[in-house]
Amino acid sequence: MRYHDFDGQRAGAALGREWDAQLQAQLHPKLSAALKYADFERAARVRPGAATPPPSRTKVWFTLEYRL
Repeated sequence: MRYHDFDGQRAGAALGREWDAQLQAQLHPKLSAALKYADFERAARVRPGAATPPPSRTKVWFTLEYRL
């Protein structure tokens, strides 16, 4: 699990924060699965002149990997 606090590089304004988590499992010698989660929360207020942050969003990924 990870936590990120995003700030603008030029103006130093707070842009938002994000929590990330990842689970991975080996199901078979040639097959693995992964589940990833990310939750970004946009800053409520951004200083004038600062970059506009992306909208708040939550994403979930599920992947399977098969090795030949």
